[in-house]
Amino acid sequence: MSEKVLDFDNRRRIYQFVLTSPGHHLRSIQRELEIPLVTLKYHLRTLEKSGLVITRKDKYYTRYYATERALSENEKKIISYLRQEHQRKILLLLIDKPNSRFSDLVENFKLPQSTLSFYLTQLVDANLVIKKKVGKESLFSVENADTIMKLLITYRPSFVDKLVDHVLEMWLEGR
Repeated sequence: MSEKVLDFDNRRRIYQFVLTSPGHHLRSIQRELEIPLVTLKYHLRTLEKSGLVITRKDKYYTRYYATERALSENEKKIISYLRQEHQRKILLLLIDKPNSRFSDLVENFKLPQSTLSFYLTQLVDANLVIKKKVGKESLFSVENADTIMKLLITYRPSFVDKLVDHVLEMWLEGR
């Protein structure tokens, strides 16, 4: 069955993209592959019905994953946050500089404090970031940095980001 499903060039291309770049949402896939939205929806639905692709909804998007890659629900959650630019940058900075204060993070990001606080709260609520109170200050660190780094290494080509490359190089040198 799956062989016939993948007989179409566009569908095979979409499947290959989802396989090598898990966690993208519909518009993101559409931008990357430059396939008309209606065509993309049709092929993704067909791939899902055939069992080659599964979807997971997060707060804002439906994200696509190939069933061939056995990702845990936690890994899918991590990937969904890594696909979001600001959350990815926060995670990478906290991997690079654990126990960062909020003021340290504000200095590193060109975001309003309220926006940064919103993203941090999302990451804390998702159990990806740990918030520790030390006196009047809060210190932030990444929970499960090894899993995040493993996913970044595995799917590195799908994260076109100099910061990802920099943190990965430092991480791999330190091993």
